[in-house]
Amino acid sequence: MRRLITAAFAVCAAGCGPVEEAAAPRIDESRPETATVEQAIRRDEDGIIIMNGLPPAKLAENFLLNNHTYRSIFISRPLVSATFATTGALGTPLRADPNSLDVLEYVVRCALAPSDAPVVAMGVTMRGEAGLCRAWASGSIEGNTTCQRQVSACLLALSNAVGAHVPVSIRSATIAPAAEVRPYSMTSTGDLHPVFASCGVSTAGVHHNCGWQPVDDTAADAAGIARIFRCAAGATVRVGGGSSCTGTTLGSMTPGSDKVLRVCSGIGPCKGPTSSDPAPVGFLGQAQNDSCGTIKPEVVFTCPADGKYVVMQRDYYVPATPRTPGTMTVGHFNSLGAFSETQLFGVREGAFFGSLFTGPLGREVIWGPAQTPITVINGPIVFPGTYSCEDASFRDEVAYRTARLCTLSGGHCLSSPTGICQGDATHENVCDGIAGASTTGAFYACWSSSPPVKYDEGLTTFLRGQCDLVASGTACKQDN
Repeated sequence: MRRLITAAFAVCAAGCGPVEEAAAPRIDESRPETATVEQAIRRDEDGIIIMNGLPPAKLAENFLLNNHTYRSIFISRPLVSATFATTGALGTPLRADPNSLDVLEYVVRCALAPSDAPVVAMGVTMRGEAGLCRAWASGSIEGNTTCQRQVSACLLALSNAVGAHVPVSIRSATIAPAAEVRPYSMTSTGDLHPVFASCGVSTAGVHHNCGWQPVDDTAADAAGIARIFRCAAGATVRVGGGSSCTGTTLGSMTPGSDKVLRVCSGIGPCKGPTSSDPAPVGFLGQAQNDSCGTIKPEVVFTCPADGKYVVMQRDYYVPATPRTPGTMTVGHFNSLGAFSETQLFGVREGAFFGSLFTGPLGREVIWGPAQTPITVINGPIVFPGTYSCEDASFRDEVAYRTARLCTLSGGHCLSSPTGICQGDATHENVCDGIAGASTTGAFYACWSSSPPVKYDEGLTTFLRGQCDLVASGTACKQDN
């Protein structure tokens, strides 16, 4: 049974071990729960899968990239906290311009890796993610065109005109996709999903929508659930944490552990049923016992139409004061295994190349009266030294480009459009080729149109669906 505890969830004295039998009656779980939401940074150990969500207006109008003086200072200093101190050369524009702070966070995400020291600016802690320019953590990148161009391509790839945070896969001729994809703990607004927040009070059971452990953290990795799993639509699937009452032992749970499970469709967490929301989006099932009544949970569910599911775990007892949880490994029956990055992100969108750290500016932000930012528009392309091309599978590449990168006032674009990435009978080559399908599938050696300059540092983006980054309609229709 569940371990005997006081009403305050006190831990048993030594020798009071768990006994695996029918679960004891539950304690009163009717107390109110509170939850807080905090920012989360997406990380990946292999490949580059990163949240797209930078508003084009912020990328187009900020002091760090749209002011010649500050841009030069930016790339001449290391990407560390001291550079952005309030008394430093970049402290003033960060205080005056919130767009600059938001853009800096995306620069850090693109340039640095999770193991690099975080950058703290204006009280905001920013962590690396893609690791495309780790040299910036130790010095200037004024003469490092590879760093400048790869971070530029990443920033363009992460712009999002529809106001949502959407995961994208970023590859190049040298950046290969990962064998497995971790689930996402964030919501579409870029916040940590509320089911992972503290409950504020002690709770017990599986039905609470707080106190769950993030699906992409170390504990989930140890449990074997830090993955997005595949199944055949309509199939009956079982996941368990040590249950064997159905004849096949699924997973294990160490003595002293007391866990519950929840299964969600898609690529991230979900809420469980409540009286006000009896059928929450994405919920497939949950359990705190198995069908034999033991405390080793087992969830039986029908595979959803998209064939994707994620497993969540929580301690049965979650005290208001955190404690070290027990451990569990999760086994699967009738699953098709984990998704690879290539399987999950199968829509090649296009390529981004060039540099927004050098050259002319189509929009320049300068100081106005009373030290307020003013935007001066010099041309229809915000960063004329950057370029983008679309995959040939889009039926109307002009419509897609317009919806993706040309959404600023007056139809102005973030980068210079170059057309279809790969040539065919009616299109001239923009990029020299595509890296082998068995490796990355990315475009390489892409050219600007006038004057023709070859860029070997471009990045290719891959999406889960063709309408991920633009509103649905003809702009995102594909021929295949």
